[in-house]
Amino acid sequence: MKHSFKERLQIAKSLEKDILSLDIMKGNLSIAFRAIEIVETDEVTFKQLFQEDMPAHMKKALFIEYNLWVQIKDSICFFSKVPMPEDEFLSRAKRFQPVIQEIIQIIELEIEMLYSPLIKHYQDLISNIEGSTGSK
Repeated sequence: MKHSFKERLQIAKSLEKDILSLDIMKGNLSIAFRAIEIVETDEVTFKQLFQEDMPAHMKKALFIEYNLWVQIKDSICFFSKVPMPEDEFLSRAKRFQPVIQEIIQIIELEIEMLYSPLIKHYQDLISNIEGSTGSK
């Protein structure tokens, strides 16, 4: 379970560096798809590993993370299909750096949640990220 979080964290950090590179857009798209594939299996993996349902606050964090990844994937798809001058691409792509930073934040919280019995603390932190992204 921790491995899937760490893999997504690595993907997000890679995208954080490369989102402004028009040359590697197809590679960015494939790793965004990979992150989505992993997120989609986490709830089932949690149940298999721990023999219980994922706690509600973790489900909410996973839901927010999933929506953020889809937003990034859709944007990369758009960028890779619509020809545009490099300066316009850079202007548009810069808008997604905060989204990637929020993905990193939420994954780091998910990793912490695996090891902590706290609930309200994480619910508050998740709500703060959710409020800043509008991802409800």
